[in-house]
Amino acid sequence: LSLTFDTTQADFSVDTTEGFAPLTVHFTNQSMANATTFSWNFADGTALIDSTNPNHTFANAGVYQVMLIALII
Repeated sequence: LSLTFDTTQADFSVDTTEGFAPLTVHFTNQSMANATTFSWNFADGTALIDSTNPNHTFANAGVYQVMLIALII
C-alpha cells in the first residue's frame, strides 16, 4: 500500500465585501491550477455549490465566513 498526497491551495477573491441585504457577490476562484473540483460553503444555510466562479446572494444581514474546498480528483 502506498499513499501520496497532493496539497492544493484554495483561494478566491470577491467583488465586494459589504453592502445591504440582499447582497449579490461574485466569487473569483484563484485556486492552484491543478485543482479539478470545487465546493463552496457560503455559511448562510444554503446548500453547497459546486462551481468554479459563482455568484451568490446573501439574503440576510450578517457576517459570513465563506469556505472554498478545492480538490484534485
